[in-house]
Parts: sequence; C-alpha cells; structure tokens
Amino acid sequence: MNNEAYQKLWSDSQIRSYLDKLLEVHTTASAASLSTHYSVGWHWGREHGSSAERLVTWNGRTANASEHMVRTFDSVDVQVKKKHERFVIRAGAISIQSTSSKNCHL
Repeated sequence: MNNEAYQKLWSDSQIRSYLDKLLEVHTTASAASLSTHYSVGWHWGREHGSSAERLVTWNGRTANASEHMVRTFDSVDVQVKKKHERFVIRAGAISIQSTSSKNCHL
C-alpha cells in the first residue's frame, strides 16, 4: 500500500477507511506468515497546517492516525526531520508497548 496516498485533509471517515485498508494488508500478510512493514510520516497525526494533534477513533481506540499505523504493522519506520525527535521517541514507545517483538526503525 502506498503510504504517499495518505492525506491530512481527509475526513475522519476517510482516515478510518484508509486504516481499514492498512489493517486488511496486515491481516492478509499475517495469514500467509508474512511480516508487514510501514513507513509513517511524522506529521500524519496532526491537523493540517497546525501542530495540534488530530485524534480519530478507530477499532475502539482513540489516537492520531500515525499511532494507529504504528500499532497495525509488525515493524515501522518514521519519516522525520531532526527537529521532531519527540515524535520519534513517542512512536518508538508506542511500538515497543504494542508488543515486545515489534521492530521500530528510527
């Protein structure tokens, strides 16, 4: 799935639909004993044009889109600029808390 397809201007419904598709990719791969990896943009959990966090409820959990993506895949890398270390640390912590066997590439 093309991670460049994600748009911060989407409605909550469109974000949930995208997350559903990501989960489908992960579920299908897992059924075939394949691991999944996803590259997450550091800013995807924020409001467009703002530093405010944008929360979306999906599959019974309220979090920003980036956190949902980190929790979905077996491993992730976060596309980030140097000034955004806080997100990298947070994404790594989410990844590690999700499962002790998850790989997070920072």
